[in-house]
Amino acid sequence: ILLEEDNSPYVNIIATRKGDENSEKIKKLLEVLHREDVQKWIEDKWGGSVKPVAADAK
Repeated sequence: ILLEEDNSPYVNIIATRKGDENSEKIKKLLEVLHREDVQKWIEDKWGGSVKPVAADAK
């Protein structure tokens, strides 16, 4: 298992095929990932080594 430092420049992204970016499934996935309770779960589950990104992050 490889663990990165807290200040790692690497992130996970949600990518879609062209034309699928507005699909209801993708919209629902993003909605769930950005919920406050899910973001707290991510932080708790991985002890801060995984940081959720705010919905309005650019």
